[in-house]
Amino acid sequence: MPPAKRTDTPLSIARATALAALAQSLCRYLLRERPAFDAEGLRHVARYNKFQACRFGIDGQRSDPSARCQRPLREHIEELLDRLQEDATALGCESWLARLFPATSDADWLRTQLAATGNLHDAVRTASELLMFPGGTA
Repeated sequence: MPPAKRTDTPLSIARATALAALAQSLCRYLLRERPAFDAEGLRHVARYNKFQACRFGIDGQRSDPSARCQRPLREHIEELLDRLQEDATALGCESWLARLFPATSDADWLRTQLAATGNLHDAVRTASELLMFPGGTA
């Protein structure tokens, strides 16, 4: 099995802040729009969608129980970010949303560190230092 392509664990304060901006914007959007959703259908595909996100990150597939189809998660996220733009602007956090999907992910960075050191302990220590000393970039 090839290694997972992405991770949901931010390795920098900036990435964590960008994820917080996404959560804030999404909450405001949901409170403002109150979109309907199929909770029962969602339950049936949640495990698959979680696996896809954990294993492939933004390059995974997303099953949509309402539309009864699969689409690349990247497309879904891009549409979501477009939908959240108004809310992010109202909250003053729109610049953070642009930082969510850089060319390389934290998982890519971590795998590079692991390949360079050949030692998981050293790779994790370096990642921890990024959070303790926010001058570095992941």
